[in-house]
Amino acid sequence: MKTNTYERLLKTQKDNGFTSSYEKLDKDYAEFKYIKSGKYSFFGGWILNMVNKYWWGYGYDKTLIIVNTLLIFVLFSLINCIFFPWILNIYEVHNIKSLGAAVTAKNVILQRIKIVPIAFFYTGLIFFGLKFSTENLKYKENLIGWRFFNLVYFFVIYISGLVCLGYLANFILST
Repeated sequence: MKTNTYERLLKTQKDNGFTSSYEKLDKDYAEFKYIKSGKYSFFGGWILNMVNKYWWGYGYDKTLIIVNTLLIFVLFSLINCIFFPWILNIYEVHNIKSLGAAVTAKNVILQRIKIVPIAFFYTGLIFFGLKFSTENLKYKENLIGWRFFNLVYFFVIYISGLVCLGYLANFILST
């Protein structure tokens, strides 16, 4: 019953050229479909709604994709800055490893500041890379015990980057 009402109102708004009202009603309808329609479980619908709402404004605010991609990239980069030597033991890039080893400073804070651009570049190689070299991924060393989560972390960065690149490509091609 509510679905039919939403759809009739949306058609009326569209036919009469009320674009801002249509957008607001369509967003409200999308939230209804995810949370209250019963099509999804409460938790699953809530998560899908949050992703669609904050990732790209239900498709109406696609510039959020760029902002969110940059936020995710910066978050991973900052984590990689903190754990830089540890990160290099998951996926080894020889030039970056030698750069990281060359960073020395008497002050620990200064040393971390010098690592920031290297860590951002390293994260960019993984996050925005369409492929990675399997020779550089250290499977054997990271499949032992709790180190398994090292590989999980690497693939979370990589897959997050692929998803972001897919949305960015959609954004560019649809404009």
